[in-house]
Amino acid sequence: MKTSTRAFIEVLASSPVLRPVLFEADECWAPQEPPETSLLSSFANRLLEASKNPAAAETRRAMLLVETAMESGDTVLVTTVATGFIEGLVASASELDVLPQFLAALGPSSRCHADAWLDIKSSSRAEVDPGEGEVLMQFIAWAKSIPNAQVTIAAPSDNGSARIDVDSPNTIGRVTCWETGDYHAEVLDAESGRPIYLHNGTLNSANQMEVQFLPFMQAIGLD
Repeated sequence: MKTSTRAFIEVLASSPVLRPVLFEADECWAPQEPPETSLLSSFANRLLEASKNPAAAETRRAMLLVETAMESGDTVLVTTVATGFIEGLVASASELDVLPQFLAALGPSSRCHADAWLDIKSSSRAEVDPGEGEVLMQFIAWAKSIPNAQVTIAAPSDNGSARIDVDSPNTIGRVTCWETGDYHAEVLDAESGRPIYLHNGTLNSANQMEVQFLPFMQAIGLD
């Protein structure tokens, strides 16, 4: 039986722009289904690649469907769409310098999550310590040491960031770390999209990483 999120993904992917993304992901992950959060993030990235205009027909259609999902009351669907599509859209739009336009085009519930996510990233920007840039570099080094992980370094900004994505057959994990040392870690169940582990924290020393990220690694099953 299809999950509500998978059903939503298939409706979203009826777009000619997104259909190839779903096809490639299904083919890559067969016989299992691809991680839903990562797939929705890929959808957002593809829409931005196709057009930097939030009023483009396919992008507008996707954002309307996402807003409907965000207001559905389905906790699993809301969580997966928020952490996958909306955060992916915000990250891609930010890297392409079109974030204000896309934020303005989001529906109220989608915009609420986008603003909250951006607040997490910028909350400590005014308190950047000269040594904290080194912590980010150490985070990147740690992330690259994790087998089968995807490490993404964001475009240069006032508060640079990087993230690690680690997917397994049963879990979807992501940690985003900013130059301030703030980080957000999450692990979702790959089948249901339900959060298994969510944590916000601050790295004050590169030496803390193995200790602070141990619960994250345990939730994924890589401890």
